[in-house]
Amino acid sequence: MENDRLIRLTMIGPLSSGKSAALLRFVNDSYTDVYDPTLGADFKTCYCAAHAITLQVWDASGNERLREISRAYCHMAHGVVVAFDLTSRESFARAESFFGDAKVGADISLALWRCKADAGKERKVEYEEAAEKARKHNAMYVEVSAKTGTNVKDAFGTLIEEIAISRSCRPIVKQPPPIRRPESEEAMAIRRETEVLVSRLEAVEKLARIFGDEEDPITERIKTALCVPLEQDVQVDSKGDVTIL
Repeated sequence: MENDRLIRLTMIGPLSSGKSAALLRFVNDSYTDVYDPTLGADFKTCYCAAHAITLQVWDASGNERLREISRAYCHMAHGVVVAFDLTSRESFARAESFFGDAKVGADISLALWRCKADAGKERKVEYEEAAEKARKHNAMYVEVSAKTGTNVKDAFGTLIEEIAISRSCRPIVKQPPPIRRPESEEAMAIRRETEVLVSRLEAVEKLARIFGDEEDPITERIKTALCVPLEQDVQVDSKGDVTIL
């Protein structure tokens, strides 16, 4: 499409930080209290008509043993959201280390999200304390609630707009484009790249399932699966051996 651009966001943070719920609220405008821990990474894509942007969001696992996956997806991202649970001092403290993962890529826009803003008296982290952490890392700061939807759309929208402006790919289009248009070469390239990245994600998740209960890290296999050029295919066999085609 004439005004289409591709923006990749990666969401990282400690387990149970609330990032997956925030992503579900943004993409599907829905909420659930029941979540299985993210295995490897989850992937969602949507079209943001207000900015004429195709948005890819990678929701990386907060599992410490799978942090290499988080770093790999941060490396490919234009923007990174570090999320933490405002009802947990431990979650807030652990968020600091995730900023190190977020900064592996160059020219990345950063955001710190204080999730579960509906918690009321269960809050354990004060606004100014979290805002100071955001200032330390030059990250935009926002408090969101997936349960009520508070600030979720605005948080995504502000980060998307900052990335679009800073990268200066094209002027932001405020009006949605026509519904029916032929697919341009740029849009086809975005679709093909999305398909490859999803396939790569499936390979990483297969590795996580095979080696998830072992003490030794699977870092090298994950690096192999993620870091080959996009034009090459990756296969993982039942033993977890990675083959580049």
